[in-house]
Order: sequence, then C-alpha cells, then structure tokens
Amino acid sequence: MASVRFTQPPLDEIVFSVEFVAPGFSSVHLGLYWESIRSEFPLQQDNIPIELEDYENNTPPLRRVWFISNDRKKIIQLQDNLFVFNWRYDQQDENPHFEEIFQNFLIQWNHLEEWWLNIAEESIEIKKYELAYVNGIDKNWGWKNAKDHAKIFNFITTEWNGFIKIPDSFDFQISFLLPNQSGALSVKVEQLSKISSDVDNEEEVTSEDFLGFQLIATIDNANIPITNWFTSAHDYIVKAFLELTQEDAQKLWGRYDY
Repeated sequence: MASVRFTQPPLDEIVFSVEFVAPGFSSVHLGLYWESIRSEFPLQQDNIPIELEDYENNTPPLRRVWFISNDRKKIIQLQDNLFVFNWRYDQQDENPHFEEIFQNFLIQWNHLEEWWLNIAEESIEIKKYELAYVNGIDKNWGWKNAKDHAKIFNFITTEWNGFIKIPDSFDFQISFLLPNQSGALSVKVEQLSKISSDVDNEEEVTSEDFLGFQLIATIDNANIPITNWFTSAHDYIVKAFLELTQEDAQKLWGRYDY
C-alpha cells in the first residue's frame, strides 16, 4: 500500500470503470436500476454513450446515464456495457482518502452485480478494469505556461531560452507496463483552458490555461479479483506520480508520509 498523501493535491477526480457484458440489457433496465439507487443518487442526466473498442452490437447504442448524488461529489455512469464511478475532489472541503472512496465504488459495483443477477438471473461478465486519477494544475499549483513543465515534471529539463522561445502548447502521452502482466499505465499531459465569470459581473468572462495531468491504469481481459487489481493499480499510480513529478511541486501540494 502506498504510504504517501497530500494535503492539497491538484486532484480533480478519481474514476473507477468496469467494462462488462450483460446480454439483454435495455433502456428499461436503466430506469429500474435508478429506482434501486435513487435515494442516494436522486439526480439524473442523459449523455451520449462512450464507444468501446471490441464491442459488437447489432442494435442502436443505448444512452449513457449519469446518476448524481445531492452533493454532486459522487456520480455513477451507466450504459449497457460500462459502469463508471466518479468521485469529485472538493478543494474547499475535507476529502476522504482512496481507501474510503474505493469502498464506496465497491459497494455500488457489488450492488449492480446483485441487482442484475436478480433481474436477469445471470451474472455480469467482467471484461476490463480502469482506474484514472485526473489532475488539473494551474497557477495555484505551480504552473502558468509550457515553460513551467520543468517545474512540475522531473524528466523535462529544457529551459526554452533558445531561438524558438516557449512553445504555445506542450502536450504528450507516455505509457508503462504494470508489473506481473496486470495491465498498462497511460500518462497524459494536455494544456487546456477553463472559462470563468465574475460573480458580480456575469458578462465579464475570462479564460485561464491549466495543465491536465491524467494517470490511467487499465487491464483488458480482467481475470484478477477486482479488489486486488484496483488496490495494486492505485499503488502503482501513486508511485508513478511521485517519480514523474518534482519534489518542490510535491511540497507545494502538501506531501507527507504516514
């Protein structure tokens, strides 16, 4: 188990995903499922389905439905072949650690499995797991423009003092294999913009750049117990985060050992 935490991480959300096969899953089931969780997830929103690789279906794709908790920190996304549990990090409030969030995910996933077994009288077949840490790094967390990549990542040393100066954007993606043939880790860095408006003057809209920094662990043909895989994937993500980022940035984010 990873033994490092942060008091002020640049974290936006943690996302747990399970791809599955449930023959006969229809739009009717989306409504029935919502009834079973509505007391905890009373808000609902329809979305376009996520297209998955290696998925064959002769019928039109069903919509993807968000089921949202009252505090909007927890979201369940469900379509006929995908279950997603999002935990949104709140910088203004005290947040639980991974262990508690993971237990929340397990409760909701186990509920879906039991609910489907009762409805369809057959078990869900699991195909793929995914765990994602989604970070957003802006000026408050040590990044203003592409020149500051070297302040965040310890494998970037270019000072951008030459003829071409600072690049307008600097996006990249790198991949690593997880140990023991347990999947892969994809690291995505992308310069993005967020829109904000003045509370006192709604017409005054500003755009601010920030750095999207995602660490995404996946495994296809999931044949590892769900608890074992997500626990080890989390530990690997934390260790990769520590190895990829600068110590000074980690101090800014409130790193401590426990």
